[in-house]
Amino acid sequence: MRPLKHNFTVIDTELTGLRIEENGDRIVSLGGSRMANNPKQDITREWFFNPGKDSTPDALAVHGLTTEFLSQQRTFLQQKSDVALFLTNAKIVVHCHYRPSDDKSVDELALNAEFNRVGHPDISHDRFVNLKKIARQISPNANSLNDMLDHYGINRKSRDIFHGALDDTKLTAKLFRAYLNDTTPALKKILKKMDLT
Repeated sequence: MRPLKHNFTVIDTELTGLRIEENGDRIVSLGGSRMANNPKQDITREWFFNPGKDSTPDALAVHGLTTEFLSQQRTFLQQKSDVALFLTNAKIVVHCHYRPSDDKSVDELALNAEFNRVGHPDISHDRFVNLKKIARQISPNANSLNDMLDHYGINRKSRDIFHGALDDTKLTAKLFRAYLNDTTPALKKILKKMDLT
């Protein structure tokens, strides 16, 4: 297994909904995996947040985190320092839909919206690495996280009922390692161009 070129921290978010800028949708859970050269030494964290609003029915069907459960959690404001410290000095890896206009992913928009609300500086766009861009080049027509996990034979049974932020983070880290260890010339060229290897 090749050594990692950078400090990478993989994240995944679960949200009250997908209208972050239009409707003020919030993060309800955040998973993080600080990658090490030895996968067994990865450091993982999971946070739950009281968003102060209900999840949409569609979002609730994805993450299963009820308003009753979330109302008992601390707010993002109360946990911002812990989150910021975990993400310090790392490239932040996601597998997420993004806007073609500026390449910003839903995870990036949601995380920076939370930091903005509590007076914390944005995480700069150039620190984010979106594996969705790689997936679209590997498989233009089927490039969801599930599609790519299946492509590399990575077990994804933990996603069968609900999508948990920490579970998805761990799966995304496995997918990223699969990319890094793939010897396909075209993929190696993509990773090199993105300064990932």
